[in-house]
Amino acid sequence: MRSGRVPVPEGSMFAHLHECAKLSIFTEDFLISEAKNMSDRNYELYVEKKRSRAEGLAEGEANVLGVMKDMNFPAEQIAEVQARLAAMAAKQP
Repeated sequence: MRSGRVPVPEGSMFAHLHECAKLSIFTEDFLISEAKNMSDRNYELYVEKKRSRAEGLAEGEANVLGVMKDMNFPAEQIAEVQARLAAMAAKQP
């Protein structure tokens, strides 16, 4: 009997079967847990980015409003800028 690996053309039915055979060494529970971990991690990253973005906007808003107050801008202009910043924050996903 001849030993060795036979090349399999990419994209062929045999390549697909070869890939399925590689995955068959894992149990269904293992594959499901890995898939859950991957999607949970992506969701955690999304939530973290969203939280960081909100914190950055809040810091920027405080800085802008603080500078305007320090420079004695009229209260109406400060309120207008504050309303614009709030509208921008509301549009953030």
